[in-house]
Amino acid sequence: MAATVSGPIGRSLKRLEDGRLLRGEAQFVDDLRPERCLHVSLLRSPVASGRLAGVDTSAALAAPGVVSVFTADDLVGSCRPLAVHLTTPGAVSPERPILATDRVRFVGEMIAAVVADSRYLAADAVELISPDIEHLPAVVTFEDAVAESAPVVHEAVPENIYYLGHRSYGKVEDAFERADVIVEGEVTHPRVAAAPIECRGVVASPDGDGGVVVWTSTQVPHIAADAIAECLGLERSKVRVVAADIGGAFGVKAQVYPEEILLAWIARRVGTAVKWIETRSEHMQAASHARDQNVKFSAAVREDGRVLGLRATIFSSIGAYGIRPFGPLLDPLGTAGLMTGPYDIRDYEYDTYAVATNKSPEGPYRGVGMVTAVLAHERLMDLVAARLKLDPAQVRRVNFVRPEQMPYISVTKHPYESGDYAAALESALV
Repeated sequence: MAATVSGPIGRSLKRLEDGRLLRGEAQFVDDLRPERCLHVSLLRSPVASGRLAGVDTSAALAAPGVVSVFTADDLVGSCRPLAVHLTTPGAVSPERPILATDRVRFVGEMIAAVVADSRYLAADAVELISPDIEHLPAVVTFEDAVAESAPVVHEAVPENIYYLGHRSYGKVEDAFERADVIVEGEVTHPRVAAAPIECRGVVASPDGDGGVVVWTSTQVPHIAADAIAECLGLERSKVRVVAADIGGAFGVKAQVYPEEILLAWIARRVGTAVKWIETRSEHMQAASHARDQNVKFSAAVREDGRVLGLRATIFSSIGAYGIRPFGPLLDPLGTAGLMTGPYDIRDYEYDTYAVATNKSPEGPYRGVGMVTAVLAHERLMDLVAARLKLDPAQVRRVNFVRPEQMPYISVTKHPYESGDYAAALESALV
């Protein structure tokens, strides 16, 4: 007897939200107007690396409309740092303070929070705070991070290496011994940042029963709720996170930010709703960036252009902290796993380094790991063609995974469900 389908399971569904959005009835974080809502503005570090000796908040506290000013000292005992809880062997990711304590590690790191009657009064008061910062040498590039006697971003991260991963698949040495030529190359992908129309924003309110409700522009509400409960020492049932309409994200909102923890803490501390809406300049400084990678590769190649084996060394500038829930591993492992791309390369090995730098933390952005990997393996195909004086299209043809190999499992265990890469190439060449 045939099964009958009822409800949404197994059915193709039409989009449900379009009409409401087109009529201007969306509700983004900044559209929320809780009663007696106070506004938060944040003092952020103007330097990439420094020792924070103190923060003078007296002038800000005396400013019109200011209710409170908070620094890291106020959080002691009631708000824990944001932890990542890595399970990957060999990886480290230091806890991230919600407000900077004795060190600042990137431009945009939060130092203090002003709570005031309006957003503008809060922003004005932030300008009156005087942080005492002793500038320290900053680690900016991959080369800086791993150089001898390099400044250390975290004492808990010796040699500025969050993670070093090595994997070897197949018989790489044998492939290089059989090669007619060895082709080497290098690509660098610059650091990039997502720019959603809606920047980040948080509204938090005590729920009257010892808990807190947090409205935030996030792609991971459940993960955010877990982190808020953990940092504030609350039972998970005491934290409710609401992600209503999101004005774009592209991955930059697929993590937990310290601002979400801080606003929840402030709401419980002042006993009323509080709101923080990120400015575009804040977003470019303090929201996560992506990529910032360098790949050096070496390929064992047959005279007809067939790649027999591949070695890659990948450096990823992770920034000042790993992020929750991914730690420092997203791009380093993503790029390493996708280096072979649409090409049937079965003998492959890599070393991938996640390095600490004095930059905004690195996080997800569209095509995590894939974009740099594509840049590398397509550059490889062009270099092979140039070295052997072959047509670049023909080099790709002899290396593609063939349709009859589908479904295909790459050497790094990525499943390829279907595809005819040669046909796609031919259509592009017409």
